[in-house]
Amino acid sequence: MKVFEFKASKAPKPGRDFWTLLETLKPETGVIASPVDQPYTYRQGVRVHAGVRSCIHALLSYYIL
Repeated sequence: MKVFEFKASKAPKPGRDFWTLLETLKPETGVIASPVDQPYTYRQGVRVHAGVRSCIHALLSYYIL
């Protein structure tokens, strides 16, 4: 399972509900979709993906591959 949050900022700051979901659901990964230039690790278990397309690819690769 993955938890997603979408942000419009190039310096995304996940909301309190995002962290609550991570704590409650204990997913494999947390994913933040943001208009950044390159994907990066926000903190252990949480990745920032470069926009919605990259985020969709991460979701599809989880369920298809």
